[in-house]
Parts: sequence; structure tokens; C-alpha cells
Amino acid sequence: MRRAAAVAVVVALATAACSGNGDKPKGPASMAAPTTSTTSTTVPPTTTSTALSTDAVNAADARGLAAIIERAAATIAAPPSDASLTSAALDQQLAYRRLARDAALEKAVLALLSPPLRAPATTNVAAGRDLISLSPPKNPAPPAAG
Repeated sequence: MRRAAAVAVVVALATAACSGNGDKPKGPASMAAPTTSTTSTTVPPTTTSTALSTDAVNAADARGLAAIIERAAATIAAPPSDASLTSAALDQQLAYRRLARDAALEKAVLALLSPPLRAPATTNVAAGRDLISLSPPKNPAPPAAG
């Protein structure tokens, strides 16, 4: 709700700042000296600082990753706080990234997920794999000497 209010304030300010009366100047006589005005608006912060989780990065096996995905999905489905939503979303993204890079681990984790999470997990991993394929590795192997 706070985010929506902040967005509404920004949109209202931007609309007001960009709107004009639509009249085009007729010539030099119609040009007035420029004026400067400022508007100050304080918008409360919409995010809560939180330590980001690295559980998905450090999970040792398929069971650990499956548990992280299950926990993150449950947190996101409930009405979460900003901090818990941020942490759950990060865990979920990192878990899917690991699965996108490791097909054997993906297969093992998908087998452990509850049935309602398998299809979305499969879709997210496939999307991650597609994104990874768009960018070459940061340190590609040097060309073979020949």
C-alpha cells in the first residue's frame, strides 16, 4: 500500500510538472522571462533494510534447495512483511539460478518439490536457462592455439 501511495505521488508530480496549457508562443513579444519554482515532497521509504539470505547459495544438496523453494513459496503466498518478502524472493531467485546451471540438480530438486510447485519451478528454471544463454560467460575460454 505504501508503494502504491509513493508511486501515485510521483506520477501526480510528474504529470503536473509536464503539463502545460498547450499554447504555442506567437513570437518574441509573447516570451516572458523564465521563472523558477521548486516543490519539496517527502516520501517515506518503502523498503526495509534487511540482511539478505544466502541459504540458496550455500545449500549443500537437492533436499536443502527443495526446502528453500518450499519455504520461500509459503512466505510469498502469505501476507509477508517487506523484510520477509525480500528474503524469500532472493532465496527463490538464487535457488532457481543454481538449478538453471545444473540439470542433474534440477531433476533431483523437482522430484522433491510438492506437486503444486513443480510446474512453476520448471518454468522459472527454464526462463533462467534462457536468460543465461543470452549472455556469454564472463571469462570465456581463450581460443585454442593452432
